[in-house]
Amino acid sequence: MKALNKFQRAGGGFKGEKAALEHLQKLMDDPGIPLAPEQKRQIESFVKGRISEIQGIIRNELGNIATLADEETGRNAGGIPVNIQGLIALRNRAVQVGGDDGNRLAKKIDMMLKINPEVVSYSKLPDNERERIKRQAWDMAQDPASGEYGVARFNALQRADERIRTGMKNDGLTFGASRYGLAIGEMDFSKPETLDAALPTNVNTANRIQAQGGTRVLPLTNDQLGRLGGAINAGNAGQQAIILGKLVNGLGPQYSKDVFHKLAETGNKKEAGFAAAGQIYKYDPMTATVILRGMETASTNKGTAPDEKEAAKEANTFLGQSLSHLPKMRGLIIIAADAVAAEETLKAGEAGGKFNSDIYKAALTRVTGGMVKFNGLETIAPVKGMDNTGFAEMIHELTDRQIDDGSNPGLYGDGKKVKAADFKKGSARFFATNEYGKYRVQFDEFDAYTPDNQPWVIDLRNIALTKPTKQAFPVGPVAPPISEKGSFGPRGSR
Repeated sequence: MKALNKFQRAGGGFKGEKAALEHLQKLMDDPGIPLAPEQKRQIESFVKGRISEIQGIIRNELGNIATLADEETGRNAGGIPVNIQGLIALRNRAVQVGGDDGNRLAKKIDMMLKINPEVVSYSKLPDNERERIKRQAWDMAQDPASGEYGVARFNALQRADERIRTGMKNDGLTFGASRYGLAIGEMDFSKPETLDAALPTNVNTANRIQAQGGTRVLPLTNDQLGRLGGAINAGNAGQQAIILGKLVNGLGPQYSKDVFHKLAETGNKKEAGFAAAGQIYKYDPMTATVILRGMETASTNKGTAPDEKEAAKEANTFLGQSLSHLPKMRGLIIIAADAVAAEETLKAGEAGGKFNSDIYKAALTRVTGGMVKFNGLETIAPVKGMDNTGFAEMIHELTDRQIDDGSNPGLYGDGKKVKAADFKKGSARFFATNEYGKYRVQFDEFDAYTPDNQPWVIDLRNIALTKPTKQAFPVGPVAPPISEKGSFGPRGSR
């Protein structure tokens, strides 16, 4: 038992184990102890086993304390002060465990308590300001004069950054609201009237999170997005239409697009159809409603849904290669066209009949607004009903003022500005983006870029609508998820 006493008096850990084993070895080597070799081996085995057991208990206890302390200080990343008394209690537990490991952990927790106020303030700063402070902390940590505090401070700021990135990525609105002490609206999608107050609250919170932290977040929490999906799957077309209108009007154009993009990525066909309807609601609410009704019709009226293979062939012919760079956008257009075709098939009394190419082409035209061809490349028309001639006339009549108001110049690889005259030289090609009526442009197979090195985009819809036109009500195509940027070619000079 003296060996175990030596272990404990030495503070456990490596030192305690070494002291115990040294005492045990002296005992085993002492010829004056009247024990048989087998008995000595049994004592040795028992003492070593007991030391290992105690070491395991100590490691577990210190591990638990460290985990709890780390979880508590993790609240810093949300800008929330830690529970000081709770941390002090954990420090005292570490001291009670004792030994070098316990004392080291107690010292570490003391350092957490000292650093905590700065980390709370740091966590509420914008990204660029945090980066500046962290660089200074790194320089301080490299200075031997700062000792353990400099290293611990830098590590604490680094951990706060990691938690902020994870929190903002996983559920930005919930994390950001907690971080800055902001409100989140109470939503009940079974009672759409609750959205009237809740959605503006969320928009305000999302705006403030972006203003204070520099990060754009979805205007719904993960829980709210999940409950929205549940309401879409459980509701009928009429109920879905009410929710859709509330979302578009309550969230505004950009935030509602963000929500629809997110729904489009869930892999749920009903939610994708809802997203498809939502993305054209602003331009054509009637077609958006037809998409919702058509989704319901296809699921409740046998024989109304178009044959998948035939529909795919028709879509390939209609869309051509125009959306090869945006496969998710293309998929949503087909989902929307399937729904419109199902509704029109029911109206025509052709349920259960052969695939009707005319109905499906009309559905594609209604959903996209139609296609135009320019310089050998097909793309979605910027307004409904525009034909090739109308599109070509618009392009050839472009002015320098229309393509650049001074805030968004298009540049070639050599830095020269894109001019209206360049569109008349026969090499311009237009690629649809995830915003209806806006296009990325290639000249001689090279993309034009903005001064901050982003692909240059021209708003042809706005230009088309400022001209006298015989077009029908402008309808937009279904936009793809935000993550689908598209890439159209190398950057370079013409």
